[in-house]
Amino acid sequence: MHLAVPTLVECGNCGNRIMPHRVCPKCGYYRGKQVLKPEEMA
Repeated sequence: MHLAVPTLVECGNCGNRIMPHRVCPKCGYYRGKQVLKPEEMA
């Protein structure tokens, strides 16, 4: 048995590596739309 490496994709807005189908924690964008403001994530 071994651990699987998680799949990561690049955020289309800032280039941060994130898990697919998740809001980017760095910029707050999901699928080209800002859904969270950076100050809300702090």
